[in-house]
Amino acid sequence: MPEVIGVVASNKSDNDGTAHVVLTSGEELVIRPGDRSLYGFGDLMLVGTEPERWYLGATFSEDRGCYWFSSSRAFSEPTSVVLAFENWWGVGLRLPKAPGFDDSKLVYKGSDGRLEYSRMATVPFCSDAEGRLSSGR
Repeated sequence: MPEVIGVVASNKSDNDGTAHVVLTSGEELVIRPGDRSLYGFGDLMLVGTEPERWYLGATFSEDRGCYWFSSSRAFSEPTSVVLAFENWWGVGLRLPKAPGFDDSKLVYKGSDGRLEYSRMATVPFCSDAEGRLSSGR
């Protein structure tokens, strides 16, 4: 689970690649070059420290009305979705579902019994500003 979720107000980088991201809440995030990037920087930042420091950025899409990102694989649970990223196998990022979000037409039951999202190359997601997965507009 992310420990910090927020909309980006400003972002500047040092010469060594360290990024200083200020959220609209006023909180400053220091993203170091060694922190694991799951999808890069974006208009919405989700940051955690388990099992090591990581961040996930989502870009706002006017067309979809949400923050947009993708993962390599994803698994549906009753109140959340577990995201897996190709560059970090064996670790899942769990994000809650927004109220009313129904992903039943997007998943199939895998051989292990888990509900897995159908995919081509990646699995796209829409998120609200609180990091809850939604279907957008």
